[in-house]
Amino acid sequence: MTDTLTQRVAEVFHDEYEAAAIKHGWKTQESCRTKFSDLPEANKLTMIDATQAAIEASGAQHLQGLVGV
Repeated sequence: MTDTLTQRVAEVFHDEYEAAAIKHGWKTQESCRTKFSDLPEANKLTMIDATQAAIEASGAQHLQGLVGV
């Protein structure tokens, strides 16, 4: 089960990545040009896994379960 912090950070990262891509003239995959909740399940799980790895690498995993997001 994905904790709330990881899920929320994955959602924000996806949305911000898509916005930054537009800003810089980068074209992302058409299937990804949507809000996080509408992504194909494999894309969501990939983003969640990458987010979890980033949280662990940053040493911020102690925040998981403590943040009421």
